[in-house]
Amino acid sequence: MRIETPNGVLEGGTIAEIIEKHGKDCLQGTDMQGANLSSANLRDAYLVGVNLQGADLRNADLHGANLFGADLHGADLRDAYLVRVNLQGADLRNADLHGAN
Repeated sequence: MRIETPNGVLEGGTIAEIIEKHGKDCLQGTDMQGANLSSANLRDAYLVGVNLQGADLRNADLHGANLFGADLHGADLRDAYLVRVNLQGADLRNADLHGAN
């Protein structure tokens, strides 16, 4: 997996490996519009201001993640684990939250 961030390109086998290698805040402000992150481990990730518009986050583990000001417009969050997630200021218009915890 290769992700271009405001601070450079990050590479790893999975998003969880990228976060583990580069730190929980490595994705801050990244444009991940339409990304396929289904079943991704984003536990405690710092995703402030991330563009996840239309992203597939089905079954993703976002426990404790910080999504302050994130763009989740039209994102698929079905069956996602959202316990203790900071969604303050996040855009959840047209997001599918069916079955989300």
